[in-house]
Parts: sequence; C-alpha cells; structure tokens
Amino acid sequence: EGTHGMGVAFGSVTFAWSFLVLLLDRTKWLDNLGDFHKAYEGKLEGTVLLLAILWWIVGVTYQTQVAGIAYLANNVYFSSWMSLAACIYTIDHWSTEKDILSVKELTGISETLPSWYLLFLGSLVVTGTSINLWIVLYKSLTSEAAMGMALGLTSIAISSTWILAHYNFIELINEGGWLELGSSFFSVVMWIIGVAVLTSHGSVAATLVGSGCVNSNGVTDLRNQVDQCNVTYRDSNNEVKSETCDDILDRVIPGSNMYASLWLCLGSSLHIAFAWKKQQARNLAKAQNQKSTEALPRESLDLSVSRDLDEEDNKQRVVNVDDEELDDFQDADVY
Repeated sequence: EGTHGMGVAFGSVTFAWSFLVLLLDRTKWLDNLGDFHKAYEGKLEGTVLLLAILWWIVGVTYQTQVAGIAYLANNVYFSSWMSLAACIYTIDHWSTEKDILSVKELTGISETLPSWYLLFLGSLVVTGTSINLWIVLYKSLTSEAAMGMALGLTSIAISSTWILAHYNFIELINEGGWLELGSSFFSVVMWIIGVAVLTSHGSVAATLVGSGCVNSNGVTDLRNQVDQCNVTYRDSNNEVKSETCDDILDRVIPGSNMYASLWLCLGSSLHIAFAWKKQQARNLAKAQNQKSTEALPRESLDLSVSRDLDEEDNKQRVVNVDDEELDDFQDADVY
C-alpha cells in the first residue's frame, strides 16, 4: 500500500498544480487572483517549475528503482519519465523567454556536446541502477551489477571531461580533435560490450520489466522476500504443490532502468562519432577565417579605414549644405 500510495502522491500533486495553472490561464472567473505567468515578474512560475523538476527527479527515482512500482505497469514507467521531461521542457521555454539560459544555448556550442550530455546522464542512470541491483540481487548476478558500475563510472569520467573541455575549463584538449574521436570510439566499443553482456538472456538487463518471482507490490529486497516467491508444480501423484523458490532465487531478475540506459549510452556514443566530422569541419572553417583575417595586408586595412573616413566627411558636407539651404529658404520666407 505504501508503494502504491507514493505513486498516487507524485501523480496527484502534479495534476493538481498543473490543472490550477490551466484554470488561471484560460478562465476569467479567476482573474482576481492575478496573472500567474507575470506574478513577481515571472519568478513565481520559474520557482514552481523548478520545484516540479525536483519533485519528479525524486518521483522517477522512487518509482523506477529496481523492482519498483513502475515495472508492474508500463504506463507508470513511461508516464513518470514523460512527466520529468515535460517539466524540463517547460522550464527551458520559460528560461528562453526570460533570456536567462536555454538548453540550446547550453549545448549548442559544438556538434558533439549534446551527445556528451546524454552520455553523461545515461551513465549516471547506469551507475545508480547498478548500485541498486547490487543491493537487492541475491547471488550470482551481483558480478554483472559490478560490471555495470564499472562501465558507468568510466563513462561518467570520460563524458564529464569532454563537457568541461567544451566550456574551456580543461584547456589541454580541444573539441573536434582526434582525441575526441578516439574517446568516442572507446565509448562505442565499451558500450557495445556492455549491451552485449548485460542485455543477454538471463542477465540483469535482458528486459525492461525483468522476470522471475515478484509480488503485487513489487520486490524491494529479494534477499528478504523469499517467502513471497513460490513455485507451483504437480508431483508424481498429480498433486499440486507449492514451495518457496529459494533454490532458484539466483535467477530472479527484477525490473530496472538498466536496459533503457544501456542503449541510451550506446546511441549517444555512436552519435558523438558521427557528429565529430561536422565539428571538425566547423573548427577548420573557423581556423581558415582567422588566418584570412590575419593575412589581410596592412595597406588594405588602411585604405578601408580611409574610405570610411571619406564617406563620413562627405556625409557631414551634405548635412552642412542642407543646413545652408534651409537658412536661405527661411530668409526668403521672411522677405
């Protein structure tokens, strides 16, 4: 009941405040409450959106944890992630309108940076899910959870390094260079191995929802839920018997975010490798423009400056002539 109650709480709170915002925006009988979008120069709306993002980070973490309630129904899983994505999308629009910072401005400085961000986020999910799997898994599959942790931490280190390099926090490496291409190839090979091993039949990420023995409330700790996992069979006398599945508990695989996050990391790594060529072309064009500007003769620059000064002088003469004609015209009117 507690697991289902928390799921209802995350959805109902979000529904309540979003429905209230729609009423304030689309109905006139609540005009006396003021304009929500303009309240405190829009800061109220931004604060609510920020709180909604924090709310759904907690909600997604709770509902999609290993063997969480999200794996009892796909609607719960996908709606949880969609709610978080909708909050981020909305605050991005709000921030763009307020001229603060947008996702496009944050990630648009290179062709590969958006994919490095996706790889970083996917690696965080893989690492967190692997730690969660290590805690709840019973026997043999803990080695695969350890592999997931190793892959995730390595990928976090690589992606965070390149994200910082794009913002010039690390000046030893440059985006669009051969080192970035080599890093993307290493990530691709690493995640191909990870996907091949961890999503194989019987592994921790073979499916999204998992397989094995779970009860109607989900399994939060497989080590402590042996009595809730039973195997029913018929013996030699055709009698139905039921026993706990302690002997097969090492094959129980709970649902988790591992499957989706593994493929996200692999896809992001591949996109970095494909986008690297575009970034290299951008760097090459930038370098050529800089060289052509530096190679421009001094005389050409002086001539251009002189031409600009002559144009300004001619404009000033025209203004003076127009002023003299205006004075003559006024004198003629007086006489």
